[in-house]
Amino acid sequence: MTTPLSPGWQPAPDGNGEQWWNGVDWSESRRGHQSAPAPAYGPPAPDTGHPVSPPAPSQYTPPQPTPQPVNPYAPPQVGTPAQSLATTALVLGIVGIFVGFVGLIAVVVGIMARSRLGQEAALPKYRSYATTGIVLGAVGFALSFFNLFLIFGAALLPFGN
Repeated sequence: MTTPLSPGWQPAPDGNGEQWWNGVDWSESRRGHQSAPAPAYGPPAPDTGHPVSPPAPSQYTPPQPTPQPVNPYAPPQVGTPAQSLATTALVLGIVGIFVGFVGLIAVVVGIMARSRLGQEAALPKYRSYATTGIVLGAVGFALSFFNLFLIFGAALLPFGN
């Protein structure tokens, strides 16, 4: 079993001097070209006075992944949980106009969304979703109390003198 080579100057695979190994592949950079193959063991052969090869690359850069093409039929990316909370607050606020207690839930979810959106760099539209959900939820909840007052208040009023 062979051990992996660390990046640097290594004996060339063809035995002719040293060649730069970047950790993945052999480069074209060579130094110490020799006509005779280097010994397989022992100290490195002395430099024969051949011209100096170009310097080794200063830093190893791993191969970059190739970009994948965009699939137009792929499902859209899901947002962060805070963005989902803001959208939920908006929907609950709209429903809360018609069903009063849902408005209270919209207010709570909207406040949670606003606090989480403040901690992340979110799009402004999600902040407005949360705020609109809070306002609509509060209006819906207030309307439900007003309706209850009208219903029970009318029942308590005398219908004649």
